[in-house]
Amino acid sequence: MNTSNCQWGKAKYLLRGNLLLAYRYKGINKNSDNIIPLLCGMGSKIISLTLIYPASLVRTRFQQNQYIGDRSNPKYKNLRDVLWKTMKHEGFFGFYKGYAVALVGSLPANALFFFLFELFKKKLPF
Repeated sequence: MNTSNCQWGKAKYLLRGNLLLAYRYKGINKNSDNIIPLLCGMGSKIISLTLIYPASLVRTRFQQNQYIGDRSNPKYKNLRDVLWKTMKHEGFFGFYKGYAVALVGSLPANALFFFLFELFKKKLPF
């Protein structure tokens, strides 16, 4: 069972809730109640992806461990080796390689999800 996606979902939901509380506490533009959940959903995705992406990249590189030459010579020996080689060859921003693509691909879906979640939460009689 992959628990990192579960933790990522919890982080996004918690961040979205806190952002919504902050907006409502400050009373920012009460006439735009429909747009605030959308913005909070986007904000939660940006924050959670920024925090979680390096760990996800390291995990992915270690799982798809490529071989140099024959099958007895793996590219990475352990997670520390992945961290060290990424930092050495690509620098700090190597941990965020592919970040923009992941953000562009998932930001609209996350924003729309939380927008519709808040909309239906108000409209449904539960």
